[in-house]
Amino acid sequence: MNIAVNCLSVGSPADSFVTAESWVLTSPSSSAYWVEAGLAHGYPKGDTRYLYWADSRPNGGGYVEHDAANNSAALKTSYFESIQQQATPTTWYAQIGSWNGTSTGNAASSNTLQAGTEYKGASSDNASVGVNMSGMGFYDASGNPVSGWAYSRGAYVASITPTGYPATVHLSTANNAIHAYSHC
Repeated sequence: MNIAVNCLSVGSPADSFVTAESWVLTSPSSSAYWVEAGLAHGYPKGDTRYLYWADSRPNGGGYVEHDAANNSAALKTSYFESIQQQATPTTWYAQIGSWNGTSTGNAASSNTLQAGTEYKGASSDNASVGVNMSGMGFYDASGNPVSGWAYSRGAYVASITPTGYPATVHLSTANNAIHAYSHC
């Protein structure tokens, strides 16, 4: 998938953050296991936009965020993003731009893909986000590529969920794209 932000900022970056991201729930029975990748502004890196990937593994690690050390995220730049299960079923590979990493000890099967924005901070923080995401898809159990935002086949569901912050969302299944803007 490709992701680009037109604006991404929070008024209090020392203790607030806003993201544009996608994530894969890696367990069909628990929302506590997942891998995500995207762009962020604010905590924990302060007043900078940056690339990151994160995972949640309650069985041995909890939430861990991996921020690109020397890789700030530019506005109006398209970044390739991918989250893939590896040959070892409990290992997942995450990539955003040139930043990547491996989540180990995670759950072994997924049935949910999501994309959107997240915000944490005071309602008076004046957060802004404008994001374009395109090309979301997944491979079914037979290895066939499936694209689209609201596709369902067997146990696989691809969805889009803007969370944590009000945004105007326009879906285009023909282009497999999302456009979310708020306060830009």
